[in-house]
Amino acid sequence: KYFEVSDNSITNPQIQTFYGILDNGSQVSSRASNLVAQTILAEANNGNFDIRVTSDNAVDYTNASVKGWYMDFNFPPTPNAIGERIISQALLRGDRVIFATMYPEPDPCSYGGGSWLMELDAFSGKRLDKTPFDITGDGKIDNADMAILLDKNNDNVIDASDGSESVSGKKSKVGIIKSPGVIGAGNVEYKYASGSIGDVETTTESVGGNSGRQSWIQLR
Repeated sequence: KYFEVSDNSITNPQIQTFYGILDNGSQVSSRASNLVAQTILAEANNGNFDIRVTSDNAVDYTNASVKGWYMDFNFPPTPNAIGERIISQALLRGDRVIFATMYPEPDPCSYGGGSWLMELDAFSGKRLDKTPFDITGDGKIDNADMAILLDKNNDNVIDASDGSESVSGKKSKVGIIKSPGVIGAGNVEYKYASGSIGDVETTTESVGGNSGRQSWIQLR
């Protein structure tokens, strides 16, 4: 929530969390023993957008102790969290979960804060194999929309030798947003959201698997 004075990150710094729970009737005794942590690994400016890359830790549901996953919003890792949180309903599109986060701004002359549009694997919280967003703005979603942000070979240099990874989130350009609307257009779809600065932002994205009709009834 974000409507009380105590929700402001300056007066009450908080670390908020998104949870994906396996709903099979069994109890989750603790997140340390039953849930797999997914984390925000890096953020950077990439051309037209600020982007973030998250982890891709495996979630093995054949292990009876594994009940789901979670992601803390505490990047960069610090005791003084900025209060990033989710205040609107997440969307489930095929095998993906899409949600908008928000973080408050202390400046009383600002538009209240900002947001990130996130898209992850719904069942594991992992980053997707390919970036879902058209980061380059060329109307296509391909390898050019991937990012090089992680030092995978541990040589203390982030360069092409590390390979690229998919982008999990893009920062809103229109202030605070809520759950986006979705317009399907064949091989792509468009997410649109109205922001706190009074403008609407549209994002071109790829289509997740199994996003079509999931049930039917036969008429005779």
